[in-house]
Amino acid sequence: MMASSAAALVMALQTAPQVHYQLSIEEGADTRPVVTVELRFDGETDGSTDLYLPDNWGGESELWNGIESLVVEDADVSQGDEARVRVLTHAPGAALTVRYQLVQDWQGVPNAEQSNYRPILQPGFLHLIGKTWIAEPDLGSDKAVTMDLQAPEGWTLASDMDHGVSTMDDIMSSVLVAGDYQVFTTELDGAAIRTGIRGEGWPMSEQAFADEVARVVAASHAYWNTPAEPYFVSIMPVDAPENWQSLGGTNLGDSFAFFATRNLDPSMLTEILTHEHTHTWMPLRLGGLIDGDEQPSEYWLSEGFTEFLTQRVGVNGGLWTAEESIASWNGALQEYWTSPVNDQPNSAITTGFWAERDYQRLPYLRGMMFAARAEALIREATQGQRDLDDVFQHMLNVEEGVTAPQAFLPAVQAVAGIDLSAQIEHYINQGNLVDIPADAFGACGEVVTLDQPVFEYGLTWGDPLEDGRRPLEAVESGTNAERAGFLPGMFLIERVGGAYGDASQESVLRVEHEGEIREIGYLPTNGETFPLQQIIVADDVDWQACTRVLAGR
Repeated sequence: MMASSAAALVMALQTAPQVHYQLSIEEGADTRPVVTVELRFDGETDGSTDLYLPDNWGGESELWNGIESLVVEDADVSQGDEARVRVLTHAPGAALTVRYQLVQDWQGVPNAEQSNYRPILQPGFLHLIGKTWIAEPDLGSDKAVTMDLQAPEGWTLASDMDHGVSTMDDIMSSVLVAGDYQVFTTELDGAAIRTGIRGEGWPMSEQAFADEVARVVAASHAYWNTPAEPYFVSIMPVDAPENWQSLGGTNLGDSFAFFATRNLDPSMLTEILTHEHTHTWMPLRLGGLIDGDEQPSEYWLSEGFTEFLTQRVGVNGGLWTAEESIASWNGALQEYWTSPVNDQPNSAITTGFWAERDYQRLPYLRGMMFAARAEALIREATQGQRDLDDVFQHMLNVEEGVTAPQAFLPAVQAVAGIDLSAQIEHYINQGNLVDIPADAFGACGEVVTLDQPVFEYGLTWGDPLEDGRRPLEAVESGTNAERAGFLPGMFLIERVGGAYGDASQESVLRVEHEGEIREIGYLPTNGETFPLQQIIVADDVDWQACTRVLAGR
């Protein structure tokens, strides 16, 4: 028996092509769901219509492998020029019905060592992100779209498509969960803020999760001074190696898909969700980004400025304190100044973003620091009367066809009367290290450039044994670790002092060697130094004044 839920039906202009989608879920014989997708539309009047299968998205490729048993009524199907293209040959303007099944094209269960973006079909539940499962007929950009969702009786079915569907973007930028999920709804200014959670054993109750989601959404709308809108968050547990903690996901406009280990730190959820909900505006409503392979070249703005705004929204909305925000800023400054690729040009991000984590993090960090620098320059030019908040409000009125990076410089010129093009060329395009002015954080404290010791660990540990100990495989010659007495064959029991990556304090490790347990300490540095900016908070800091600075008030 099937329980039907219509996501939306929006009237379109009579002249606009219409595509009607239906996704049906049935329980399979092996308890893994059987998912059938059907789409109906009128083919092109020349008798040939291209059908685009899912391709590359979110670092995943060949997503068409998740589509099987594709058939088209009243048309012949042939391979197109690209692997993702199917050519449908039919009578001119014929009414066509495309039908295919979705499969999970990878082995195993959702886990923290992968993105989890590909379609997930597991016994008792599924998880689908629009761009990974939807086939799209090439009928132009103005086609009207409807979606009907069907699930077995007793299954929960939830999606941001419940908010309304009228365009391809509405379904492509969507998340759909079904099965053994619980859905909690909080009303915010009349808008439904829904949270779909799967499984048990989380560090907070399901209702507490839902309340935190609503709190973040409220803080975002308070910053942008907009009424609340419907929003959906899905939270799916993932497996991970022992002692791993993982929390990640993707923003999809009016929804967010979380993937998390059950031991997640709730504060991480709050900060990541604030970042992702900010993407609803930055860059989507400020002009968006270019499409295609060059898009990572603009992540300094979309991701870096969002990191900046995450701290602003969080403090302004009371999600965390000014003191906590300064700690986050200093952590980001530490990561930026110690990044091995922090001086690489922006072009290197374009080629390296999906290949190496250091390049993936670089636009987040560089853009965040550049935003702080840009705001300091704007405040200086306007005697403290304007800041980036005014620039972003100005960008909300961007002309159609102008991307957010294109709109940024004219908006700064209009708001503050200054030209930041040379700044962008120097710091963003060329990759010179972004130095934040000393007074950028006002009452919070001074930004100081410190000489920090270079971290040199000098130890190579093997994989953990069954009892948790890790064997020491190598000690680098000539290092402080060697001079302290570390020897291959020792076993690491635990760290009792210092932190990996921190060369400013003694690193103390408890080890076992030949049946004896001892503690060995050393300074993990080679004596060299590097520059590092940090916000130095005065002993008599006025935290209320600091809060106003960080909140942009």
